[in-house]
Amino acid sequence: MSDSCPTSTAELVPWLHLRWNRLLEAESARIGTGAEILHTICTKYTEPHRFYHNLGHIKALLDLADEFRPQLTQPALVEWAIWFHDVIYDTKRQDNEPQSAEFARHALNRLGIGPETAESVGLLILATRTHSAEHLSSDGRFFLDFDLSILGAAPAVYETYSKAIRAEYAWVWDFFYRRTRKKVLRQFLERPELYFTTDLRDRLETQARINLQEEINQLED
Repeated sequence: MSDSCPTSTAELVPWLHLRWNRLLEAESARIGTGAEILHTICTKYTEPHRFYHNLGHIKALLDLADEFRPQLTQPALVEWAIWFHDVIYDTKRQDNEPQSAEFARHALNRLGIGPETAESVGLLILATRTHSAEHLSSDGRFFLDFDLSILGAAPAVYETYSKAIRAEYAWVWDFFYRRTRKKVLRQFLERPELYFTTDLRDRLETQARINLQEEINQLED
């Protein structure tokens, strides 16, 4: 079992396998091919430049998918999107989402999952590029909210997240990073609502806005 994931994620290996294999079984996917794809997923998410967009991020989103499973119409669709949405992640590229969506479509085809599901998963992944819920189903809205749930985390957790993002962009000069990061954070604050579902909005919206503003303040120091 442990051969499917790098040893650096040993503490997550049993849980990862359980979740992945449960999804394969529920969707009648090809188990043998699934083991190969899981190995690739784990290898991608444990690349050395990933300090936040790693397997811990995937686990956090899958935990939320579990919590809100009763509200999801197609929970498997959301789970596929969670597994694949950051599989391609290079901070020096501008096409991570399209590349991740294409990876997901190809992988789901190899797993024997229907083209309609593969296309739907691809569209969910593409939506993370702008985090716009336009034309998305309620499941898609939950998926985007899960992905942004870190913004509404407790202050200490958010601070760890913001430092991890900076580490992922360590190659960017501080002046340029601060300017670009502030622009991104302000764009979120300018939205009428950060979260698209009532459940996540009620839980996280207020704290998320506090966290975003606090990071902006720190970047301006």
